[in-house]
Amino acid sequence: MKMRTAFSILMFLISSCLWAQALDSNSITVSVSRSTTLRAEQANFAMSVRSGLDSNLTAIVSALTAAGIQQGDFAGVYDFSTFTNITFRDPGEVRELNWQFSYSVPFSKLNETLNSLAASAIKVSSANPRLTMSFSLSGSTVSDASIAEARRKLLPGLMDDARKQAGLLADAGGLAVGQVLAITDGGSYAYSSSVIPVFSVGVVASPNYAASQSITVKFAAGRP
Repeated sequence: MKMRTAFSILMFLISSCLWAQALDSNSITVSVSRSTTLRAEQANFAMSVRSGLDSNLTAIVSALTAAGIQQGDFAGVYDFSTFTNITFRDPGEVRELNWQFSYSVPFSKLNETLNSLAASAIKVSSANPRLTMSFSLSGSTVSDASIAEARRKLLPGLMDDARKQAGLLADAGGLAVGQVLAITDGGSYAYSSSVIPVFSVGVVASPNYAASQSITVKFAAGRP
């Protein structure tokens, strides 16, 4: 019985301290957050071209351009080895370069781009037997402008939530909520809530992104 009484007193003290942190004699401060769902706007591809050690970036870009690839950002190059005949005396080591590129398109052009890249890969190898092009769907993105617009649309609801929460605290203290004294941006983020499946051709649906926004609002408070 004594332990239960002591525990009840402890919980009362903790709740009183939390209430006191949010409420003082002149103001009430609350933090609120909301989230929304955005559709990814672009599909991102990773492309690579394998070549001999004597190739250079100009030659690789020219080969891609001739095969119909007019855009793509160079991401880097590295050398690697493959082994065609793994034995102790003669491992059959072949050293090559792997040229990396990134490529982004709107989701509305996803199927078209998949078909185009597949055709370009064949053209690259046909015109340049020492080159091998490959590609994969690497992810998706939402534009900064879309995230900013989503945050803007969340703000009216966040302010309503903040005033309601402040009203509950004010009622508990016998006070009334007044004007807004300060608003602090608590930060925002957007992350993919679904994964693009690996496929060859045929899937158009873009993944969802969850965007969240939080704010801290300080209200004036006084006796009604």
